[in-house]
Amino acid sequence: MLILLLLSRIVVPGLADDAARIRWGVDDAGTTGRLLTHPKSRELFREFGFNFWVMHYASRPEIEQNLNYIRSVDTWCQEANVRWVANLEGPNFIKEFTDEEGRSWYNRPDGRHFHLFPDELLEAFGKSKQLWGLMYDEAAHMQNCRNKIAGLDAPWIFDPEGHTLESAAEGFTEAVREIERLHARYGMLSVSVSEAVSAESTAKLPQAADATNQTRYIDIHFHADARSENGGELPKVAAWMKTNNVKQLIIMQYERTLPRNEEEERQIIKNFAAYKGTLYRFCVLMPEDVSSKAEAVEWLEKEKESGAIGFGEHYGKGLNFDDPANMRLYAACAEVGLPVLFHMDGNRQGKALQTECCGPFQA
Repeated sequence: MLILLLLSRIVVPGLADDAARIRWGVDDAGTTGRLLTHPKSRELFREFGFNFWVMHYASRPEIEQNLNYIRSVDTWCQEANVRWVANLEGPNFIKEFTDEEGRSWYNRPDGRHFHLFPDELLEAFGKSKQLWGLMYDEAAHMQNCRNKIAGLDAPWIFDPEGHTLESAAEGFTEAVREIERLHARYGMLSVSVSEAVSAESTAKLPQAADATNQTRYIDIHFHADARSENGGELPKVAAWMKTNNVKQLIIMQYERTLPRNEEEERQIIKNFAAYKGTLYRFCVLMPEDVSSKAEAVEWLEKEKESGAIGFGEHYGKGLNFDDPANMRLYAACAEVGLPVLFHMDGNRQGKALQTECCGPFQA
């Protein structure tokens, strides 16, 4: 089973106050079973203190089955005191889906390819008590690659053909607002997320013509290389933040952006110092680089002193989540006082997740 753990501050205009709380939750992408029916799911949520669930929606041809599933998920979340969003990532990988009435949910008559529910399901989502909204995941990827992952050459929610960069930005923004208005009629939000976006890729995205939205955002998961002089990629990140009303941002390190020598370590510290209060950084230590908890603590204390506010994005390639080499790092982070963000997937780690109440958790 894959569990991606998220630490998210939800900042959305007009949403209830509890949405601005820090949310600690689970993204069920890649599960071999369903959290809803697994006998240990509720215990796992309670043990970890999860209060947020990104549920990847599996479309079903039968309308009644969809309605029952939406109601079941919301009932489960009410009982577990968990908020949820329905992730509509299916069309990113699937060319077509048609329900029992012959309606295409993924392909629009004008050639665009993205998920839209029929009205009766939007109404059911709107009546859900624990639902925040519908999530259009991998937004930057799908808009820029024209659904290549699904084996198509078709525009996502906006077709930029024939547009300048400026008019494409305006057109994309209006296409997003059209979806937002549709969902708002049923009392829902539209949430757009793109995972692990780099400074290089975001610099190429169409941007809104003006930043009139007064909402300020905090981005807690970004990747950028800060090892070189003149700020590395940090100036690009800062420019993107200004355009998109992002007040603060956390940059995760991983294997490709780790310093290769002491000079690069000093350069990273210097580069981040120029953006104090705006750009924050996590640090990463490879499990094989230390042989004891004490050694890890010593390294992490130096990182914290030089400005690191957390540990991640930790992969632990080829290791289970609870491998002793990983647990040594987690224990060291706990002693130093650094929160941990870890990545789990079937290729790198997450083969088993040990918990006190449940033992190995594999759906």
